[in-house]
Amino acid sequence: PPRVSLPAPAAAKSSLAAAHQARKAGESRSAAEGSPEEWQLRLEVTRGRLKDGQNFLGISSGTRNEYDRWDRLEPPRVFKKSLSLYFPHEEWSHRPGRYSSDFRPPPGIGQSQSYELVVEAGKANAQVVLSWAGIEQVPSGYGLWLVDLDKKKFEPIDLRTKSSYRFGSGRKGKRRLQVLVTLTPKR
Repeated sequence: PPRVSLPAPAAAKSSLAAAHQARKAGESRSAAEGSPEEWQLRLEVTRGRLKDGQNFLGISSGTRNEYDRWDRLEPPRVFKKSLSLYFPHEEWSHRPGRYSSDFRPPPGIGQSQSYELVVEAGKANAQVVLSWAGIEQVPSGYGLWLVDLDKKKFEPIDLRTKSSYRFGSGRKGKRRLQVLVTLTPKR
């Protein structure tokens, strides 16, 4: 699938360099602010009364872009009509598969990390809602964008200004999405 890149938002106010300088100076950040090198979002997908809510993406300085101890396998679907959200990682050289959590190292300033998500709705043409929690812990220097890879028109959604995304599951009952995480320098 194609990877999409977005320019970093111009309004971002912090950076890894500023956080590094603050740490050197002995300053600390509150837990509510989050650390530029340690944060996560919880993702939940619902279809009617069905829910898959134990999915996490995040940034952590002790992680890799391949499998590491922070990544968790998605439990197998018990029923064909059940609902599932996962991060597909068949490309990983070690432990390829479907994951319910995906943690990555911080991007460099002006760079991004992209997380591909797949939602299997268990039903064709069903209404599905993807929501996220924990955005308040993400430092302001990060831009977070949701892109629907199966939508014909490119319309990125800023995760800071919306709390959910509603979509149809399509003829196959499956939808591909992507979350892009960018880091901008302090202005």
